[in-house]
Amino acid sequence: MATAVYDPFVYEKLREVELVAEEVQEKDLAEVGLLIRKYGMEKLIGVSLLHRHFDINSDEVMVETIDLQKNESVCRPQPMEKDVFPTIFKFIDASKLWQPVQFANNLQPKHEFMNEQLMQDLGNLLKERDLTDTFGMSIIKKDVLCKDGEMLLEENYSDRVSVVRPVTHWKEGTIKTMYRFDGKQCDGCTPTQVCRSAGSGHVVGYSHQRN
Repeated sequence: MATAVYDPFVYEKLREVELVAEEVQEKDLAEVGLLIRKYGMEKLIGVSLLHRHFDINSDEVMVETIDLQKNESVCRPQPMEKDVFPTIFKFIDASKLWQPVQFANNLQPKHEFMNEQLMQDLGNLLKERDLTDTFGMSIIKKDVLCKDGEMLLEENYSDRVSVVRPVTHWKEGTIKTMYRFDGKQCDGCTPTQVCRSAGSGHVVGYSHQRN
């Protein structure tokens, strides 16, 4: 894959989700979806809103672990390890490379099926539309948590932990943060992950406590 080595300053410059969400337009999503479907990668590749909820140290990366027994995904900062692999990327125009901003340590996606030409064309499209700070390329993998009719809700906590769980409907204050284009819903554009905001720029969980 045409990707760069992790750079903590790229993650540090990511914005709050509320600001990024204001830039999302349906016409841009439609164009991105057409490109991804053109290459037949709609079951592997989606786009995510590039954002961050926590400050992390320069020697840390955001690493996600999918727990099939609890039917949830937990993402937290930790030191970089050899056994993690990138799952969300930001296109860097200066280098023409995709910079990883989030990683996972299990349920490894099939990177060998990534299409180099798609990555180049998607990066160019985001640059042309001035969307390189808005949308990132996302590897689809958390769909193992969802049944038909469900989507994923991301809840964020003060101990720098994000937990993603399946839900059947949106609740007040949620923001769409990840889209896939496999044609199941919304004319091929399906918001499969949402983020619940407290409205102050800090994102919190529901009233129940995380175990």
